[in-house]
Amino acid sequence: FQIMGETEFTLCPAGDSPWSYRFFEAIACLSIPVVDNSDYTWIDETDRGIDFFYALKDDVNRYDEQKALHNLEMLHKILVEVDEGEWSQCYRKP
Repeated sequence: FQIMGETEFTLCPAGDSPWSYRFFEAIACLSIPVVDNSDYTWIDETDRGIDFFYALKDDVNRYDEQKALHNLEMLHKILVEVDEGEWSQCYRKP
């Protein structure tokens, strides 16, 4: 997680299913997930107001910390009882 927390973008290939936990690990470390296609994002929660920013592998642009923070907020929405001390270990140091 330390290395991921130092990166702006993280490759998130599909796992046993179309999406992998790497997608969420990247978000937890304020890194923008990079996927092959939108099917690899686990985004089917629009009815609950959950929408993640991600980059497609052929369309990686400049890092946007506001998008990374938004992703982290959305991840918090779907997790239950997370210890804030654990999250602070993944935050990128300015």
